[in-house]
Amino acid sequence: VVEGLILHPDNEHLIFPLGSTIIVRHIISRTQTFLKGHDNEVTTIACSRSGKYIASGQKTFQGLKADIIIWNFADRSLLQRLSMHKVCINSLAFSPSDKYLASVGGVDDKNTLIIWDIEQSKQWSYKRRKTQLRQLFGQQGSFNVKVFQQGRLEALLSHLNLCPDLDNRHKR
Repeated sequence: VVEGLILHPDNEHLIFPLGSTIIVRHIISRTQTFLKGHDNEVTTIACSRSGKYIASGQKTFQGLKADIIIWNFADRSLLQRLSMHKVCINSLAFSPSDKYLASVGGVDDKNTLIIWDIEQSKQWSYKRRKTQLRQLFGQQGSFNVKVFQQGRLEALLSHLNLCPDLDNRHKR
């Protein structure tokens, strides 16, 4: 799992996947909590800047949707289960405000970028907006998931948070 070991913002917990489970390990006491909710291998994880949320994405089988789970860090509970990507989730990132989660699907999903409004359970798909994403990132040539490394997802989300008309963008 790329970026599969995260130090929580409280600097006391490590977060990492193990198969279909997310492990939250307290560094000092060496205690662990197991977050179970995925039915297949976890492929990516992210932690919000405030530390309030953890997100995890999985892979699944051909023709099935892959789940993203948003966890409440405080009580280690499953907050939301999101399903729109096909087969695999390649990357996840929270906005600096913790209001949005960005997810990028795999090859079967044509590397679709989806922005999820966590509070209002809405999503925006940027599958057909490759030109605007290239303009934002200055990318030439083919469009693929490599452009969406954690820092660049944060840059995109920061850009979207500054747009007052976000609610008017391609809702699904």
